[in-house]
Amino acid sequence: MSTVEARDVILREAARCHPRFAAEAMADAPDLLRLCTLAAEGLAPVDLDGADRQIGFLAYLVGQACEADTAPARVAALRRVLAEEEGFAGPIGDIDGEVDDPRHLLLPHVVADRRGLPIALATVYLAVAQRLGWPIEGLDFPTHFLLRDTGAEGILILDPCNPGVSLDREDCRQLLRPAFGRLPEAAFDRFCDMRLAAVVTPRIIAARMLKQLEGSYLRREMYDEVRLTIQKLLLLDQAAIAEMRDLGEIHHMLGEHRQALTCLRLYLDEAPYAADRVLVQRVVRQIEQQVSGA
Repeated sequence: MSTVEARDVILREAARCHPRFAAEAMADAPDLLRLCTLAAEGLAPVDLDGADRQIGFLAYLVGQACEADTAPARVAALRRVLAEEEGFAGPIGDIDGEVDDPRHLLLPHVVADRRGLPIALATVYLAVAQRLGWPIEGLDFPTHFLLRDTGAEGILILDPCNPGVSLDREDCRQLLRPAFGRLPEAAFDRFCDMRLAAVVTPRIIAARMLKQLEGSYLRREMYDEVRLTIQKLLLLDQAAIAEMRDLGEIHHMLGEHRQALTCLRLYLDEAPYAADRVLVQRVVRQIEQQVSGA
């Protein structure tokens, strides 16, 4: 089987398992709310019409609370309604179970329970802002997902997990410093400005949410859920070769050896200089022996 044929087989199977997510992911301009809601399909009950109504109602409340068409007023209205009145917040371990519980990343659960991790809370805020036509966009920072009002004079940033505090450029520099502080200062400044200006698309947001879900399920050894999550990641980025390797490993762990071989052989073909090539080759030989002996 050629690499093109192998990739087509894998992606067709992913689209068969997640037809509505595949259609939205492959759209020219995917809708943030639909895409991130459908990311939960197969993992939680999904009601697209219900999600649309819930976000519409929240948008109505936020719009009514906004006292002026200015960035500070928009941020204040989002903070007042979503955080203070509706109770959207980050999970509290003793009350809401484990902080990294997968439910805190599944948008239907987040909207219903008012608890979510930063990327999920930010998605609610963004969906509400988009419904109102407000110029608010996501900021994809390494350890946190933030929101920026691009209509503000200067930099005005909101952290959905700590909505009582507005952030500025220096605050964002401090968020980046633990991971990138070893860069020369001029390079660090340029990197910070680049992250503040980067466009974060619905596909990027959904991929980050799914990647966190993958890790959460993997830590719980919930391998069926991991497989579903990786399939959706591949539908978002069909060239994500590392996800192809991960899918092969999950197929192997689930005893789906032929599917595992298809994914892992494709990975070896398309990543000839991968650091883990020898390890993956060893796994492929083990699976081939299992298949031939079956």
